[in-house]
Amino acid sequence: MKLIDNVTLAGGTVTPGNRDPEEGYEAVESDYSVHLMSKPASYSAANLNLNGFELTAARGIFVESSAPNTGTDYSRILAQSSILNVGGDIVLTSQTRPAGNLNEAEELVETRNVGIMGDEDTVVNLRGSFITDVRSLADVDGLHLSTVNLLDGTAQKPNTFEVGADPADEVEAGTYAIGILNVGSVTDAGFVRLVNDHINDGDADNPEKTGAGEVLLAGSLTIAADSLLDAGGQGVKIAESLSIDATATLDLNHATPLEIGNLVPNFVGVGDQVDEWNEFRISVTDSSNPGLGFKAVLDDGNTYWMAVAGNATLLLIR
Repeated sequence: MKLIDNVTLAGGTVTPGNRDPEEGYEAVESDYSVHLMSKPASYSAANLNLNGFELTAARGIFVESSAPNTGTDYSRILAQSSILNVGGDIVLTSQTRPAGNLNEAEELVETRNVGIMGDEDTVVNLRGSFITDVRSLADVDGLHLSTVNLLDGTAQKPNTFEVGADPADEVEAGTYAIGILNVGSVTDAGFVRLVNDHINDGDADNPEKTGAGEVLLAGSLTIAADSLLDAGGQGVKIAESLSIDATATLDLNHATPLEIGNLVPNFVGVGDQVDEWNEFRISVTDSSNPGLGFKAVLDDGNTYWMAVAGNATLLLIR
């Protein structure tokens, strides 16, 4: 399917009802404006080509594969040079070959064909959560060159974002990397909590993998005015730059006790980004370790947050 103009989908997909007088049931409208699926019976791929146009889905987008073999399990949104606006969640899933799936010989059999393809002109505006239980796309560009804006949510109920990259991955094709990741924008705040609920790309070739240690991988990460990124104790890897508005918050939420001088080992900037990070250190907290502040330090060639005396003390020193 290919767009030939900008399209807005105002409602959700509908499961038909049944008018049987004894066992009838009403039609049900779903939470998703788009449900893209390669089916077992069809033995065919399912691709939605935005074709350089803008697709606005008032609700979520559900992309799944239940095809019987890897030659027909393609279920992808082709968003090159396009804008994708999603009012609900983005879900990427496979009924037959999720990440970590084993065959009878205990060998990994996982789809690498479910996801969103993009380029440097792709923009994704997501107002819900990002949920995925599949590996990243292989042999094509995912979103490692693209811009993703995470919008809406609240401080009390943030949207969630599944971390999917292996910590050794680089910002390149064949990974869950995002080129430019913005939490919030100039006009809309964003409230996001990182989660690791599924196996994705971590420990890729290990049949016994669990998904532990997967990270959010981005070329650059910006937390805009009045926005919140709750790292939720998950890993974050920033290849090029991190920026936090003075009214925004990065909550490391490390989940384990920290003492002054301890590094937060799973939030890493590649190379020396120390001076840049320290410009907004006042905006960095850890709700699981109240009373601590943080400053950026260089350790073994990369940049980390180190626990220091609380931010109230830092303000007095200034």
